[in-house]
Amino acid sequence: MRLLVYREHGSHSNFTQNSTSHSLVLGKCTQQLSRKWLGPTTLEKRVEINHCELRISMKYNPYEGSTRGVPSGKAGALFGEKIQQVCRRQKRDIPFIVSACIREVERRGMSEVGVYRVSGSASDLQKLKKSFESNSYEAEQLLKEVDIHSVTGILKLYLRELPEALFTDKLYPTLIEAFNICNGNLSKRTQQLKERFAELPPPNKSTIQFILDHLIRVNEHENENKMSLHNLATVFGPTLLHPAGKGDGGKQKDALATGTADVMAQAGILYCYLQDINSNRKDC
Repeated sequence: MRLLVYREHGSHSNFTQNSTSHSLVLGKCTQQLSRKWLGPTTLEKRVEINHCELRISMKYNPYEGSTRGVPSGKAGALFGEKIQQVCRRQKRDIPFIVSACIREVERRGMSEVGVYRVSGSASDLQKLKKSFESNSYEAEQLLKEVDIHSVTGILKLYLRELPEALFTDKLYPTLIEAFNICNGNLSKRTQQLKERFAELPPPNKSTIQFILDHLIRVNEHENENKMSLHNLATVFGPTLLHPAGKGDGGKQKDALATGTADVMAQAGILYCYLQDINSNRKDC
């Protein structure tokens, strides 16, 4: 059993039970487990970590009651799998990898400078990807040990590798049209974008809303993490909105020519959604 000890600084989030404060790692150690401990009795152990004594109470619980809220065993296909199939298999409204990564970011990454902009370790990303594909419980534990930028990196990687963007290929042209036609009329643009959002399939809609609400909370720590709503929209726009990767060679040249404009529109659309959520919260 691997143990990590943190010292928390700052406030706590009302959104989840996890702390959104800055965390300082004090130390870590490993406790060897024994089969002799598999019984109903609570065991008391003392572990030395960085010149401090940690007292631990341990009790064995049967497997069926120990993994509630975490997809058990083999997770099956995940990266590159349709979100509807993942949610159906996991019996969740939002894929576990999305909620687990966001919980970890809100626990110890909200004050990290450049959170979601700085790249994570390539080796950590491979470990996390393999873990989420094979055993979600182990992946959740690994999230607590890797650098926070690797946590944000695996979330972005999962979203990028979806077979179609969360805003779907079907809605993408109408979203771009609403953004371009209503240029200069912010209220009309926002209203049309909200109408398009309502047309999304339930898993897509729930997941996007969960991510947007999280990004608003990240922005609340802008003084520390330097992540404005514009910065967050620039990072997540092309990830959550992008056209289908189809087409023949004759169309590739046109696609390259319009690529930059599309990326700017994708960031702009997401910025509109974030602004709308942020203004509604301030009005409450």
